[in-house]
Amino acid sequence: MSENEFDGGLNGGFGVADTMAEAMPGAMPDTMDNRSTDMFEQPGGVGRRTGGRRSSRIGKAQDAIVGAADRISAGVEDASAKANVIVGKLGDRVSDTYEKAALTAQQMDASIEPFVQRRPYTALGIAAGLGVVVGLLLGGRGPKIVYVRPPR
Repeated sequence: MSENEFDGGLNGGFGVADTMAEAMPGAMPDTMDNRSTDMFEQPGGVGRRTGGRRSSRIGKAQDAIVGAADRISAGVEDASAKANVIVGKLGDRVSDTYEKAALTAQQMDASIEPFVQRRPYTALGIAAGLGVVVGLLLGGRGPKIVYVRPPR
């Protein structure tokens, strides 16, 4: 949210209150200025006048809120820029790793293919043996529980 949007929303809120006050005649004294007088001040001077203190407090509060929003916005933009740099570096590393893996696979294919063509049955036996070993490792052969009945 930009500073202009924030100020517009804040001023828009005051505008709604002013419009509602104007719609209810007699609800507020005609001499009342929502930024320069206390809301309890009566035309006869019963209340105390806060004048510029109130408007300066509102202004200070608005400035503090706008300043905080600007700092948060700057922090978010900084974090976003850092995240983009990290994601870019990570993408480069993934791409490099993929290229290395592809090159290694091509080199292995180039060395295995002649062996398979010269000795097909040996290659088939090696592949079957590796399949059995991998199957046993991945088969989940955990500890077996054997229940033995006591003799009667």
